Amino acid sequence: MMAENKLKVPAINVNDSVTKSKFDNLYGCRESLIDGIKRATDIMLAGKVCVWQDMVMLAKAVPSPFEHLVEELL
Repeated sequence: MMAENKLKVPAINVNDSVTKSKFDNLYGCRESLIDGIKRATDIMLAGKVCVWQDMVMLAKAVPSPFEHLVEELL
């Protein structure tokens, strides 16, 4: 659209940015994962032991999404 002069103002495509994809993966997918597990298993996570390995963000020491929900995190 920009090449055809159809835009009245300049636009930036933020959906393809690295920052947005990292943010969405870190916060969006993690919450969806927890919600999906809770709904599929129909169990309470409180008081449970959880083993978590984050393959994508492992080197960055990002905390697990389960850390505030379970008794012990391995």
